[in-house]
Amino acid sequence: MFSNTNVNVSSDSIESALSNQEMKYYDLTAPITTKTVVFPGDPQFKTKIVCSLKNGAPFNLCCMEYGNHTGTHMDYPAHTEEGGKTM
Repeated sequence: MFSNTNVNVSSDSIESALSNQEMKYYDLTAPITTKTVVFPGDPQFKTKIVCSLKNGAPFNLCCMEYGNHTGTHMDYPAHTEEGGKTM
């Protein structure tokens, strides 16, 4: 139960109100390929097929190598500040 000095609202009524609202999401994710531009000095994206259904394996599996600044990402304060917040 959420409470204010003048109002009492149950969590059920909040969920009901939110479920009646349409929420919009915008996916800003950029595809990661071998042509993805990276920051100078960062490693370029690489991928290697490890297992393939085409070659008789029971599943597809690849190994990917890339820097943590590849593509769409977030930097937390710990990236540039000693003792800063991390993910």
